[in-house]
Parts: sequence; structure tokens; C-alpha cells
Amino acid sequence: MTDTESPQPGRPKGSTVPIATRFWKKVKKIGKYWKWIGAKSKEGYGRIWDSCKKASVPAHVISWKLEHGTRPPKGYYCQQVCCRKSQRCSTKHSRLCVNPKCLTIQTALQAKREWATKEEE
Repeated sequence: MTDTESPQPGRPKGSTVPIATRFWKKVKKIGKYWKWIGAKSKEGYGRIWDSCKKASVPAHVISWKLEHGTRPPKGYYCQQVCCRKSQRCSTKHSRLCVNPKCLTIQTALQAKREWATKEEE
């Protein structure tokens, strides 16, 4: 890579725009549903570039970090509880919800059980 090449397509080399600033530009609040309108993974989850990790990370994990000041501890996963029928913030489950009130952290086993329950709903 030369000095003029960008490390990420569409992202200026050496960009120092804080992740919080970039995050909020990609959120559209519709009542309790905070829809991610930025990049998405092939599975349909919001993604954002984290220059500290030098990787694309789930947008809902950054939402958790901005709300709680830290990422979930190692071995835990940030999950969207608004996926549950009783707690939906929109008319259907959306992998694009980044409202921190719709997020929780779980162990891998808890997350696996949660997804098995969702598949039954």
C-alpha cells in the first residue's frame, strides 16, 4: 500500500472521526426502534468500522459500548432482546435495531438457548 492509498475503501487514510460521531450519523430513531442505516453484514446486522480494532464490528455492540462505557466482557455476546415477541420495539424482529434498551449481554449458551426459543416463536 502506498502513502496515498486508503486502508478502507471510502474511508480517508488517517481519518480521526470518532466512532461515536460516525455511529450517530447512521442511526434513524423511529420511536423505540433505532434503525441502523449504515453498512450491513450478509446476515443483516449493522456494521461499522472500528479503527481501534482495525475491523468492521457489529453496530449494536458499539451502541452497548456508548451506553455502558465498555464492550461486553470476553466470552459474552451482545444480543438484541427486542427480537422477543413480547419486547419488540417495531412491528417485527429487526437485526438493525441499535437501541441500547433493546440490548443485553449473554454467555454463548444463553444466546444459543435464546435463538432456539426465537425459532419456535
